[in-house]
Amino acid sequence: MGTWLHDLVAVSKAIGAAFAALAGQAAAGRLLFAMARDRRLPGVVAKVNAHSGVPRRALLSAAVVTLVAVVWAARRDDGLDRLWSRWSTSAP
Repeated sequence: MGTWLHDLVAVSKAIGAAFAALAGQAAAGRLLFAMARDRRLPGVVAKVNAHSGVPRRALLSAAVVTLVAVVWAARRDDGLDRLWSRWSTSAP
């Protein structure tokens, strides 16, 4: 079939991963917003944009935490392994 099918699948995988990451960021931001609204986190995270109603500070907080974790993991040879082991062993 040639390389066109390979290229199509590769592009589909990349787009799918990007949308999954975007949905994960939105979910994390909404979780932070809900926790702040219920006074489990500082109230500044619970503020929403007056015009759009979007919890921008919560979304930005989730993005910053993710960015810090990605940069930390990318700078180490075993960064992804160490990051995963921290998450998987932190459960009670």
